[in-house]
Amino acid sequence: MVDISEIAFFPEGKTIEFKQDLSSIKPILKTLIAFANTAGGTLLIGKDNLVEK
Repeated sequence: MVDISEIAFFPEGKTIEFKQDLSSIKPILKTLIAFANTAGGTLLIGKDNLVEK
């Protein structure tokens, strides 16, 4: 099992998606539906998809 603090440093891909906040629900729902229709995945809210330096 992977710790959530480790997931934050993984790149986005087919099973990992980052959303900065909950201000817009539509992109979050689209991601969850995509995960449900494929192999599943992890949605991490509170982190943007930019690479941290």
